[in-house]
Amino acid sequence: MDMYIEALLFPTPFLKLEYLEKYKTGIIQIPLNENSTEKIPCYFQKNPESNDILIIFHGNGSDIFNLAYYTPEISKKNNINILIPEYPGYSIYTTFHSPEKCLENALIIYDFVLNNIKNISEKNIYILGRSLGSSVAAFLASQRNPAGTFLISPFTTFASVGQHEDEDNKILSEYFRTIDYIDKIKTPILFIHGKSDYLVKCEESLRLFEKCNKDIKKEIVLKEDMGHNFLYEFLRDEIIPSIVDFAKKYCSWNNEITNDENKNMIDFDKKFYIDDEGIKNILIYFKAH
Repeated sequence: MDMYIEALLFPTPFLKLEYLEKYKTGIIQIPLNENSTEKIPCYFQKNPESNDILIIFHGNGSDIFNLAYYTPEISKKNNINILIPEYPGYSIYTTFHSPEKCLENALIIYDFVLNNIKNISEKNIYILGRSLGSSVAAFLASQRNPAGTFLISPFTTFASVGQHEDEDNKILSEYFRTIDYIDKIKTPILFIHGKSDYLVKCEESLRLFEKCNKDIKKEIVLKEDMGHNFLYEFLRDEIIPSIVDFAKKYCSWNNEITNDENKNMIDFDKKFYIDDEGIKNILIYFKAH
């Protein structure tokens, strides 16, 4: 991949190594397959009161640690478990950048959740994606059947993000083609977009909304003062409440805390959590690079 195009697709943030210590108890590592030594790092926010899990695919220029700070409040307030996968080449996932690998990994993560948490089914899994992550989420939802899919600031293809030269647009249009995935989704979809988004115009969501399968439940919410890189307060006070309202209306989302003793606690086997040796190896890697 051309380095300039790669920089446009994957503007990875600077990793603050102190985040490893701060969030290490929530880092899990998902193996690509039984024979692979490569593992996908994710951040997991556990909620013992919930049977449901929200998989969040973040935008580019962000990483799992940028969101980890906010997940305890969101998880507790909305009674949901949260899993945030990392992208290839981002943060502590020290492999090569690849659009194809982003999509392939999403399927691996989803199937891993289904196969490694007891008594969970697709009706317990929700998918959220923002910006670049919205395309990953849409692809995943087109290949599986989650309870609901929430797309924040989505685009039709990556070429529609910002303004590029014609030749770059031609190349970028080959990547993250949400427009090709959207009509294959068979479960409820919510679109949320800001009218003040000048990087990805809200018309992108409108185009995707119109192309959705006509038989599914779908809604679009356009936020008047929301830009592309909204603040946490906007996520907490505007985005999440819209998602909860939609999920309660069309999905099986139940964010009420109950005292059901038979409730299945969602968690991963301890062997998938990163250990001190794993943290040490990451520190050694980054100090050497």
